[in-house]
Amino acid sequence: MTTQETVLIAAATVTSELSEVSQVAKNMTLSVMNAKTISQCAGESARGFHPITDYIEDIAKNIDHLVIQISEEARTLSRLSVIYSQSEIGLKRYETVIRKAKDAAHVSSLKGIMQKLYDEFENCRTLLLRKLESLSVSLDDMKNITRSSIVISIMSRVEAAGAFEFRKDLEVVADNLESSTEDIRSHTDISYDKIITVMEQLHRETQK
Repeated sequence: MTTQETVLIAAATVTSELSEVSQVAKNMTLSVMNAKTISQCAGESARGFHPITDYIEDIAKNIDHLVIQISEEARTLSRLSVIYSQSEIGLKRYETVIRKAKDAAHVSSLKGIMQKLYDEFENCRTLLLRKLESLSVSLDDMKNITRSSIVISIMSRVEAAGAFEFRKDLEVVADNLESSTEDIRSHTDISYDKIITVMEQLHRETQK
């Protein structure tokens, strides 16, 4: 499989997985609205749950923001992969021409063009690696959010336990948060693994 194919598949995978993450974040927002209503009804017995709903709301917003950012980075990655592939094809064509015309009178005039194509190719690879690294950092940020979400889900269970007759309702909120967190973590891990695979492939090519 060519680098371009690997990158395009990775970018498509990230876009697809993020679409799922976006939907989970929307469900979290709806869930937290319900949780706010429940905690208000519970009054003093759910006092500790009030700030938790704010935390959950912030998490959903941060996830939504990252989804937009990462999606744009994935689109840029796709464009760069096409440019990289075209640059590689052009370089190989000139290598073939020079090899076949090595004894021709003016073959040396092609070497300057060849060097320029090589420099452009290396520049494309550098840009591609930088974008992949940037994308991996953004996905790492998403992972950090899920870690925070796990902590919040544990806190929400503790607070729900003291809400008496509203305990079951608030435990449902905690269950939903835990489930949503696991879904986001799973989709993020799939995306992250794809990006790391492409980075490793590019690094191997660089060392050839």
